[in-house]
Amino acid sequence: EGRQEEVEYMVIKLDMFEFGTYKEAVERGGKQPTTTKWVEGWKMGEDGKRFVGCRLVGRDFKGKRGGVRDDLFASMPPLESKKMMFRVTAGIRGWRRRRGKEEVKLMFIDVGKAHLNAKCDEEEWVELPEEMWRWGRYARLRRWLYGMRKAASGWEEDYAKRFEGAGFTRGRAAPTVFWNKMTKVRVVVHGDDFTMSGKKKELEAIREKMKEWYEIKDRGIMGSGVGEIKEVVILGRTVRWTAEGIEYEADAKHRKTLMKRAGLEEDSKAAAGPVVKIAEGKEDEEEKDLEGKDKTEFRGDCALLNYLGRDRSDIQFATNQICRRMSRPTEEGRRKVKRLVRYLVGAEKVVWNYREFEGERRRLRLDVHVDSDWAGGGADRKSTSGGMVMLEGAAVKHWSRTQKTRAMSSGEAEYYALVTGCAEGLGVTSVAEDMGFEVEVATWTDSTAGKSVAMGKMRHVELKYLW
Repeated sequence: EGRQEEVEYMVIKLDMFEFGTYKEAVERGGKQPTTTKWVEGWKMGEDGKRFVGCRLVGRDFKGKRGGVRDDLFASMPPLESKKMMFRVTAGIRGWRRRRGKEEVKLMFIDVGKAHLNAKCDEEEWVELPEEMWRWGRYARLRRWLYGMRKAASGWEEDYAKRFEGAGFTRGRAAPTVFWNKMTKVRVVVHGDDFTMSGKKKELEAIREKMKEWYEIKDRGIMGSGVGEIKEVVILGRTVRWTAEGIEYEADAKHRKTLMKRAGLEEDSKAAAGPVVKIAEGKEDEEEKDLEGKDKTEFRGDCALLNYLGRDRSDIQFATNQICRRMSRPTEEGRRKVKRLVRYLVGAEKVVWNYREFEGERRRLRLDVHVDSDWAGGGADRKSTSGGMVMLEGAAVKHWSRTQKTRAMSSGEAEYYALVTGCAEGLGVTSVAEDMGFEVEVATWTDSTAGKSVAMGKMRHVELKYLW
């Protein structure tokens, strides 16, 4: 049933195939037609019932001599672009209400079968599955198929042209961010998920345009009004509209998955902190390597923790220490994972609260706070840079990264952390400008030695860091 629905949508509604023979496919395409396959999996419907989702994908693998192709690149917005949208929307709410101004709201839209909307102007031929043989076994694509290497970039260019035609300016630092100077509507696109902010009338207008362009799923407008949604899940994260502002929370399923893999329950004993520093003198002790299934599971845990850490600053340092062992998983690394997951038993969630701030028509304050952990990486003696970007006092980005160069002093390590913080501040500033925000940025450190290094008082520091 799912396959039949997909076939009818592609063949009849979209008319995305020019059917032909194998001879035509080879002669016109200049190569063997790309094979296809069905990808199927369980999905959850709006009514809460599960159903099997079916998607036909092309098996367009990278050739051995293909080289680097920029035309295949499709960008994704940095997570801080959505967080900045939520921060400013919540921040100016009270200021606008006290002045009798219309509320700025959020709107969430999903585009169905997004990649199929991208037009294909090339001689790209595919071999179709048996369900389509009544029309033909081979066909030239009129629209890009999922799995084809140009599908993602083609989809990005399609919606970008439409938004630019509707008066939006496309971002330079983040090409999937759009800003309309006239209507003050901001758009952040992640694949087929569109998150927007603006006045209700303007949001409704762009929603009607998108209905003309694509087959969309309107997830609602979020705001204080009657009938407007107060909670939504996007990219696995929960966003809530509250009386005080906007709340942002990480996906809870990753914590549950990690606990299940570690054999822990909600009533298991929790750890007080996510990490325990290696005892002095034990850094160089030989560690037992993991093998087979244990090695695979360790790397899977690292991936989950890394993803969860993007929304939970409390585990980022511990995750950084664990992920250093991905290339050579060890028993010590597995014990660190168990410790971190025990911490998650007690620290169930982190909720970011974006509250009101005073003013709207002014430059927003962007503060970057940095710190370092000198030579705390164990046997390799590498340091760690940590930092957090705050927009009007609320976090929009945070990180914990291993420094590539071994710092010879704590001041040098602090300097490297400072350089990273300045670079991140400039990056976030560029994205903010793409969204139509004016910001002024400052970087903060508590290290006098780090600032001295920045003034060029330590000549042995690598020249590439001395800008």
